[in-house]
Amino acid sequence: MEQQTAFVSPFTARCPSLLRNELSSFRPSVRALRPPSAGAARVSHDKRAIRMSEGRRESAEERLSLRVRREQERELCVLVGVDVTARDAQRRLFSIDESLQELTRLAETAGMRVVSVVTQQLAVPFNSTYIGTGKVVEVRQQMESVGCHTCIFDVELSPAQQRTLEREFGGEARGIKVLDRTALILDIFAQHAATREGQLQVELALYQYRLPRLTRMWTHLERQSGAGGVGLRGPGETQLEVDRRMINSRVNKLKKQLESVRAHRTRARQARKRNVGLPVVALIGYTNSGKSSLLNALSGADALAANALFATLDPTTRRAKLDGLKLSPEVLLTDTVGFVQNLPTQLVAAFRATLEEVVDADMLVHVVDGSEDMQVLKSKMEAVERVVEQIGAGGKPTVVAVNKADLVAAEGVAKVKEAIEGGSTWESVVVSAKTGRDWTSSGL
Repeated sequence: MEQQTAFVSPFTARCPSLLRNELSSFRPSVRALRPPSAGAARVSHDKRAIRMSEGRRESAEERLSLRVRREQERELCVLVGVDVTARDAQRRLFSIDESLQELTRLAETAGMRVVSVVTQQLAVPFNSTYIGTGKVVEVRQQMESVGCHTCIFDVELSPAQQRTLEREFGGEARGIKVLDRTALILDIFAQHAATREGQLQVELALYQYRLPRLTRMWTHLERQSGAGGVGLRGPGETQLEVDRRMINSRVNKLKKQLESVRAHRTRARQARKRNVGLPVVALIGYTNSGKSSLLNALSGADALAANALFATLDPTTRRAKLDGLKLSPEVLLTDTVGFVQNLPTQLVAAFRATLEEVVDADMLVHVVDGSEDMQVLKSKMEAVERVVEQIGAGGKPTVVAVNKADLVAAEGVAKVKEAIEGGSTWESVVVSAKTGRDWTSSGL
């Protein structure tokens, strides 16, 4: 009798987690010694210093070896970028190179190591494989040459295209896995979801993404169970139908749970406004623009601030003083999830309860990385504005905070401000979460 395959939650079946934090502290032992003579004390001190120095050197060497081993153990991947000229001429914000640079950072954040990048320019994508036949062969050869089993496309592939590409690259026999940009971002969110609310939201987005891809995920599609009895005996429910029904049931349950979360957040915001009586300012911006660091600098909070994509998933609200702000010198400052170009629609829908912190805010502070190339900065601002419009928060009073000013010369900062304010109604301030340059010296 064929063994039944257990149903696996897509949340628990995600890609490997990020690398664990390594222990790097060196603690020399301390011994109680009787007071020695001056000469003996100097010799003893020198010996202890040598031992401690050797210990630190060995510890550093061990840490370096550990980092090298971990880097070697990272999952290898090949990236594929496609510039579809007919479709992307109006919608594309980033060049193909800029988009692939971001995809590389996303892959590294997910715990993978990029070993090759393949690009192609097309008038229109191919229905079955998205890329041309020749490029399919090239990608497969690249994967085989480096022993790589994962390929990531910088677009959203249809379920049929993923199945076809996996088959063309070697199929299940070689353990081939084809991901698209959406799947990669969803995996990063799954790795970073630390709270129950965040996990529920990510799980819902994962199920909604994987539901139409069930035929790719399971190999037991012909298995059937059940019978209709005398006169009604015939094909039962296929395992695919069972899996789909189970996922739909789980999706409905998650939506109810998140609706409860949404109602709770709404009541909490109303109570906060009623009891505190301060206007709410939401920090928005592209991922890794420094929103959490700025929140910490302005409010004294200890929100997680890391040089990583999507480090913040759950909103954090703190009281802060923004001297010179026309709205109010004292506000409730809310840090929100960072945005990215082509943010998966599943995430936007699943994170509705979280994103409503932006919708209900009295004012938005759009945080940008002032040290970036001007064209990239403008493209990221446009990507953020598209998401803001999508969630219904467009038209709110907005101030642009040019962050990381400590990395830019004074004339460079002036050019950034001029480029942002020129031809727009936005006001901008120059800030640095690292050095403490903030609203007080901005003159806003």
